[in-house]
Amino acid sequence: MERGASGRPSAEYYEYRSVYDFLRSKGVMKECQASDHVHDAPAVEIEVRGADPDAAKERVKANLATTDGVWIEDKKPMAQWARDVAEFRATKTIAAMRKAIDARGGLAP
Repeated sequence: MERGASGRPSAEYYEYRSVYDFLRSKGVMKECQASDHVHDAPAVEIEVRGADPDAAKERVKANLATTDGVWIEDKKPMAQWARDVAEFRATKTIAAMRKAIDARGGLAP
């Protein structure tokens, strides 16, 4: 598990509300998009597909190639969205770590 500057898991990395806001700002999701009540969610599916581009094969075969209205069959945009989400999460987490380090007066020698 990733660790924050304090040695605890970074809450900023695992927080999803800002990821959904980010995906909406990119036009991947709509503002008031209703859930289709499938067990996963677009942000999770995008991250899974970033790690395994073929992860949606069974969903496509079962005619479930969307999650909350986000089309997940096309590998190219999913790969780009996965990179974008990873960069967004990393940037947000690093900023939180720097803030925590600054609040402690810097790094220990």
